[in-house]
Amino acid sequence: LWTMTNYWILVLIIATVSAESGSQQKSSACRQELQELDRIFKDGNPVDLVSLDFNYVNGVKDINLVHSCNKSPGKKYAILLFKPNPPAQKQFLFVGYCGPSSCHVNDYTTLMETNRQVIEIVFAQILKEDVTGLLSFEAFIPYETYPPFDIKAFFSFSILLLIIGASVAGLFHRFSKQTKSQGAQTLVEGKINQTSLILAESGTSVAGMKESRNFSFLTCFDPVANVAKLFQTSPRADPNLSIFHGVRVLLIYWVILNHEFVDALFWTSNQENIPGLTTEAIALFIKKADFSVDGFLFMSGFFFVYVFRAQNFSAKEYGRMVIHRLMRIVPIYLVVILLNWKVIQFFGNGPLLQIFARIEDEKCSQNGLLDLFFLNNLIIDNPTNDCIGWGWYLACDMQIYLVIPFIILLAYRNKTKGKTIIWGLIIVSIIYTFFLTYFGEYPALGGGGFNAGYSRKYYLVPWTRISPYLLGVLVAIWYMNERDSFTQAHKNSRALQLIISLLGLFTIYSIIIVLFPLLNDPNYFSYFWQALHLSGSRIIFTAGLCAFLLPGLLGSKYLSNILGNRFFEVMAKLTFSSYLVHPVIQHFRSYNREFSIEFSYLSIFQCSLETAIVSVCAAFLLFVFVEAPFGNLEQHFFRGDKKKAQHSLEMKSEEKSKA
Repeated sequence: LWTMTNYWILVLIIATVSAESGSQQKSSACRQELQELDRIFKDGNPVDLVSLDFNYVNGVKDINLVHSCNKSPGKKYAILLFKPNPPAQKQFLFVGYCGPSSCHVNDYTTLMETNRQVIEIVFAQILKEDVTGLLSFEAFIPYETYPPFDIKAFFSFSILLLIIGASVAGLFHRFSKQTKSQGAQTLVEGKINQTSLILAESGTSVAGMKESRNFSFLTCFDPVANVAKLFQTSPRADPNLSIFHGVRVLLIYWVILNHEFVDALFWTSNQENIPGLTTEAIALFIKKADFSVDGFLFMSGFFFVYVFRAQNFSAKEYGRMVIHRLMRIVPIYLVVILLNWKVIQFFGNGPLLQIFARIEDEKCSQNGLLDLFFLNNLIIDNPTNDCIGWGWYLACDMQIYLVIPFIILLAYRNKTKGKTIIWGLIIVSIIYTFFLTYFGEYPALGGGGFNAGYSRKYYLVPWTRISPYLLGVLVAIWYMNERDSFTQAHKNSRALQLIISLLGLFTIYSIIIVLFPLLNDPNYFSYFWQALHLSGSRIIFTAGLCAFLLPGLLGSKYLSNILGNRFFEVMAKLTFSSYLVHPVIQHFRSYNREFSIEFSYLSIFQCSLETAIVSVCAAFLLFVFVEAPFGNLEQHFFRGDKKKAQHSLEMKSEEKSKA
């Protein structure tokens, strides 16, 4: 035993010394081979590096370089991250380098720290601001760097498992209720012997069966009932409103198509062809998918008025409205944040997955709570550092939702003054937007989410977005008060209804195509005319959409048969979940992309259809396990209050009628 022990100790010592010697030899070889990268840094010329600029300016030159590098003898691809601090103020920048296979992550980090002064000068030129002392460095090697399972990841997976567990419990609760109802039926029929045996063997008693009522909330998580709820199509009190189902589905696909367009610009291999392809008319219609947001805001305003009961409004009712809204939005929003932040990175191994996972971790750690509290569109300085960048619409809609009841109350108490105030707010918003965009010299084609000034002052804030919402309010007030008389007067004017609908489509087409000259020459129109378009185009687009839908609202069958069919009705229930989850699907696919794609409109439409289909599948799961259960919970816990409120209202109305 003593001899064997000494033998294994000797083997371990030799192995340790050999490993240390091999590591030192590799580290020495790495330092020698990294002299070229060291020279590039000291020259201060980042052009020699493969730029993976996160500004979406140059895009990935060719992700195929990762594989071609790794196939080269003695080579291994590495990604170097330059992280500004604090990240909420500036862009993340990272570059790719085909380095020696003998190098490890620490070797690159040490090299970057050694050349800190030169790197800060170079990236100060890229960022156009001083970054002295503000950069930190990290390195990643594709297929070798994996995410840590930290406390945030543990929390994320725990939340998901808790939701799945609640759904399983809801399923068991459903089966137990069925078993008890069958047992009761058997008891009534006089067949009590077998039931008594089962109850005796399982220790179940009548008291225990009554006790299970305390867990009746578990029925809210029953996945079978939630699937049935999705496919249930109950007749509406107003069937004319079914046309909005198709509109919601078409608008969300427009959003997905736009995001695929931006994604293709980033990952394409034929960068030299992009300038020519992006000046075609089809590119303009894809880019202006931001009008779809105005369509959703219009519908939000319309349906808010349609379900709002001003005569019952009080502080308690306002609180109930806010709780109802939060219960419907926050749970699924939290789940999507966790999926994008800490979950999808553990289910892929693409060459760029971990570098993006690191960036998402930084962004969500800094700004995740701002998204959850619907403040991200007002506080975060740089929109590219938002945890859920596409969540700005939810924040904007929520902020309008909190103030719109008080505006509608004015219209309810005094229709003339109320409508005047609403029109006044629309005009003030348009005038403010005009001066903002004119003096800010914002381009009519926009800077999108990647221009901080354009985004934070114009694109994302509620005071420039409220006009479509308010127009929806006005249309709903007109629809509820004047629809019957207007329909009666024009019920036989089918030609007029068709003309109005076509005029609406022409308005939508015109407000977009008028920008076509700007694709080739951004200065074709003066900033005065571009400011006019930026300030007035949203209300004009919404008016065109309203004109297109007007015949359907008045009972026209040709629109309701197309936009209000059963398929669109089911898909419309999944549009909210699809809106939230589709960028997560795009991120996961992009970060695991093994090869670059060739930019073409055929490939963009193909990818958009793929994303739409996968997003609908993911939205189905989110609806069944998150959205519907928490909506059921809200109804379950507040049903008693609603019944009391309804009873109180009936008593008051009865007293008034007696008086």
